[in-house]
Amino acid sequence: MKGPSTETQADAESLSYSVVESVARHKGTEALSLDPPLYEVLDPDALDVLFTGEGGMRCAGEISFEYSGCWVTVSSDGHVFVEDDSVREPPTS
Repeated sequence: MKGPSTETQADAESLSYSVVESVARHKGTEALSLDPPLYEVLDPDALDVLFTGEGGMRCAGEISFEYSGCWVTVSSDGHVFVEDDSVREPPTS
C-alpha cells in the first residue's frame, strides 16, 4: 500500500469505476485483482446514481463504506478518499 490514505477526483467515469481504480491505486495493485469485487460489497449502479437529483443535478452528501481492506468515502462532488481500514478508529458504542 502506498500510505495511510489516497484522495482522487472522479473524472467523466462513473463513481463506481473511480472507487475501484482509487482503491487499486491505493493498494498498489490492478483493479481486477481486488477481492471481493465491488458488486459483492454494494450495488455499483446505485452508487453511480446516488447523488443524482431531479433534472440530473447532483445532490450534496457523501457515503462511506468498507471495501477490500480499505475505508472509502465518496462525496457528491466526485472526490474519492481511500484510507487503510486499520487506521480508522473503531466505532464507540
